[in-house]
Amino acid sequence: ATILMADGSEKELDLDAVKWARMQREDGRLGPVPTSVNAVVKTGDIIRLQRVGERWILAQIPEATGALVAISPDDGAIKALVGGFDFWHGGEFNRVTQAQRQPGSAYKAFLYSAALEHGFGLNTVVNDSPVVIKGGVTTGVDWRPRNYSGRFYGPTRLREALVRSQNLVSVRLLEAITPQQAIEHTQRFGIPTENWQPTLSMAQGSYSINPLDMTVGYAAFANGGYRLSPYVIAHYHSQDGVEVYDHPPVIKCDDCTPDDISESIAPRIISAQNAFLIRSALQDVTQRGTAAAAGRELQRRDIGGKTGTTNDMRDAWFVGFGPGYVATAWVGFDDYRPLGRQETGGRTALPMWIDFMKQVLPPEVESDEVVPEGIALVSINPATGRQVSSDTPGAVLEYIDITHRGMDELMGNASVIEEDRPDLVTDLF
Repeated sequence: ATILMADGSEKELDLDAVKWARMQREDGRLGPVPTSVNAVVKTGDIIRLQRVGERWILAQIPEATGALVAISPDDGAIKALVGGFDFWHGGEFNRVTQAQRQPGSAYKAFLYSAALEHGFGLNTVVNDSPVVIKGGVTTGVDWRPRNYSGRFYGPTRLREALVRSQNLVSVRLLEAITPQQAIEHTQRFGIPTENWQPTLSMAQGSYSINPLDMTVGYAAFANGGYRLSPYVIAHYHSQDGVEVYDHPPVIKCDDCTPDDISESIAPRIISAQNAFLIRSALQDVTQRGTAAAAGRELQRRDIGGKTGTTNDMRDAWFVGFGPGYVATAWVGFDDYRPLGRQETGGRTALPMWIDFMKQVLPPEVESDEVVPEGIALVSINPATGRQVSSDTPGAVLEYIDITHRGMDELMGNASVIEEDRPDLVTDLF
């Protein structure tokens, strides 16, 4: 089809340029792929085009919006910030700093970090089976959380539960450490929790957080356990070259002692061991979990992160890290409409994150990451989480924090949480 542009020039639009424009059916599914340009546009239509290389393709101003923010995990410098589609179409509202949205399963990294601090390990086995919360959370109606897949996986090690984003494991984990303890742990990451109530729905990321706070929180996993203060302006000078402002650096310092604490050193909020274990599990998420597309697309193992999807697909998240960057991608409607069927964090937000990281990550080099003192790599039985000899058939390797309380008996007694009471009081054994 020949398109007349506003400046009087003519452009050609072929079928490949319009194939994406599939009608959405009432059930949320997409209709058939167009078989001709005329099936999409007709004479007299006013349309938008986008130039891609030497070609022009059909474009639109999306109703859904999104946000992306990236910071340095070393000092909190904001490297990129996109608060919406553009300034003229809802762009005055900065979704990075102003949108309060439910993070869904992207919150689980903080929950698992709290669990590690309370004596759990990535080898701990939790029963992924049906749960009924009597009286619901706030409505008085029984609440039956479920996994996105609709399946139940039975006894599952925590590493695998995070990789597969199993909701039922998270509910049991939260019940075991208590919601109040999880709230207090989350506060350390700089996430405002004043309006949070200690309910089990927290396990599925039910309380709202803005994308910048999520990014700063995940930076602690990427940098070894430090909370940073994000900033945009490092310094500026007058027209005469005189320095007017210089941002006081606040950096992480692995070699500092308690006597070195000052305003220029970021506070440690979790142990190096805790950060290492969560980072290790999040790296598995991008290799073989809900964000495996990131590992395939970027072809590197030094990345990690977590997807997040809320009820009815109203929010899609991916929060992740790579060398020198921690970034969050979020997609949703400002009026909280559902995005549509199967619009999950891994499908809808992750591609944005991947595209950004393709542009900014340095070439991958052989890992020089130092395993923190007290972390041991041991052979375990994958079904029980218990330590076995390295020549045991089917044994897998797992990182264990051997300095943590209770770990001296380990491994002969990996914890199992199993719900067998109607009030959801669980036993560890």
